[in-house]
Amino acid sequence: MWRQRWLGALRYFADENTQRRWLDREDNPYYSYVECMAGYFDDTFFPGNEIERWLPYGYMTDAEYQLMLPFHRLAERYCPPNNDARDCDSILADDRWREVVVAARKAQEALAQMISDPNELIALKMAPDWVELEGGGFRSDGGAFIIPAS
Repeated sequence: MWRQRWLGALRYFADENTQRRWLDREDNPYYSYVECMAGYFDDTFFPGNEIERWLPYGYMTDAEYQLMLPFHRLAERYCPPNNDARDCDSILADDRWREVVVAARKAQEALAQMISDPNELIALKMAPDWVELEGGGFRSDGGAFIIPAS
């Protein structure tokens, strides 16, 4: 399950359609720069942003690590314009953010050539669909939930 979460988090960096949803202020249960970064660095448990942490456990191969490292370093060093993580318009227009997106796509494409597990390929390449739950909140086809605070 960790690998699917990790690969899905990479997908959010590589997918411009998902990033365009950051600008939708009316129907935006999940999509934002803040959630994109948190999904990768927090939800995949990279304490201190240490991607190499997972190598000894076999969750990531050395080849996958080498492929991911350029993207990972760019993403961890990225700082939004004016240090404003909520200004998605400026982030999406930022050339430095474009570099992160391009590096994510390169990693995504290379990983897709290495991975044979169909569930991992889905996590890597297909954006989730969010379904509104009766009583409030959202569920993705990937199993994530967003429940509004009461």
